[in-house]
Amino acid sequence: MNHMTNLPAMAVNLLTLEWVQLLASQELGIVNTQTSGKSSRNAMVESSWRFTNDDQKGFSIVRSNDDSSWRLEVDSEFDRQTISSIFQRACEAADKQDTGQDIYHEAVLTSPAPDINSIVSVQLIRLIEEGTVISGERRILLDRVLLDFQPESVDNNEAPWAPSTMIKVCIFAPGPCPGPFTNKIVEDYLEMARLICSFAMGRPVDRTNITADLISEERAGEARSKRYDRNILTLAKKGISTDLFEVFTTSGEEAMLKLRGALVAYDAAIRQTNSDIATILLVAGMESLCVPNADWRTERAVTRFINAGLSLCPDTIDEIIANEYFESAFNLKRKGSLAKRRRSVMNKVYDLRSRPVHSGPGMMIDPMSIGVQPGTQRVALLAHLLSGMWLSYAQAPRSFLTGHPQIAPSSSTSTD
Repeated sequence: MNHMTNLPAMAVNLLTLEWVQLLASQELGIVNTQTSGKSSRNAMVESSWRFTNDDQKGFSIVRSNDDSSWRLEVDSEFDRQTISSIFQRACEAADKQDTGQDIYHEAVLTSPAPDINSIVSVQLIRLIEEGTVISGERRILLDRVLLDFQPESVDNNEAPWAPSTMIKVCIFAPGPCPGPFTNKIVEDYLEMARLICSFAMGRPVDRTNITADLISEERAGEARSKRYDRNILTLAKKGISTDLFEVFTTSGEEAMLKLRGALVAYDAAIRQTNSDIATILLVAGMESLCVPNADWRTERAVTRFINAGLSLCPDTIDEIIANEYFESAFNLKRKGSLAKRRRSVMNKVYDLRSRPVHSGPGMMIDPMSIGVQPGTQRVALLAHLLSGMWLSYAQAPRSFLTGHPQIAPSSSTSTD
């Protein structure tokens, strides 16, 4: 049996109902589950759950009128004491946060080769510099997700960063049986896998189906044999692990959520055809890494952003300053000391988080000159900066306390 810790109330309730489903199936042959009613404010799940056999006979678990507890409604064909025993045992298992045996699912992700619209878009330089071909098996989320990257062969007319890639995903989700608790976890794991693959490849990755499929017993045996195979390496980018669960186990949930938030922004940014929108999203991804989950987060935001970048990836900032596109992309000159140039870059980057909204979006005039457009160059450099910040934070999560009312109060000298 597996155990999880500190499950939220909604998850405990879903786990309880999944245990009811399993025990009712094993002991009474009841295999159907239906939900109805509004979501309960206290339980945070649907207020009525109906468990029936093929004759539609069974029992219901319904929230009380005051939404303080569950009550049983049992059809006359079934013994109420037996149903009560099932429900009590399910509650006990959920209270212990016992998630039973793992349930195996599989899904397919795809990353199509960039088409002509991508090649003549603001993503061109970024695709050439960041696009990465990955082949073979990898793992993420510790031992919870296996990935099998299967790129198509590259034709002579294709750039080496361009092959379409299919990614087979095998998910090991905790849960006593397929049901609402397990399905929610599968959905979360699959979406995290998609975002991580998109970041690692530097290209949009999409789902082929709305939901993942249960694995057959034959496929489950094959998956089990690979699950703990240490020859299957963790998915990395530039030699650094992209595994969010590694961060969770060492640094906690907040650090993991910051990294996941940055991945959401990155994934959205690399799909944009307008450089200003991509710029805003990339800067938002950087900001998600350094904004504290506290009411003082708006204090000295510029200084905190600059200090975060300087702390996380000074070498990446230096690479951007040295890049041939630097001056045209950011409309900055290489002048002053190294420290001054670094701060100037981060200050400019923060300013880009909202400037396009205030001044109006730029328009692409000539697709044939896309590679020399400042917007195209800027997107490539900002994506490189976000990647550097993300990878550094993943290796050593930290809090940026600039603006903290006691540790670094607003009265201190700042560049805000």
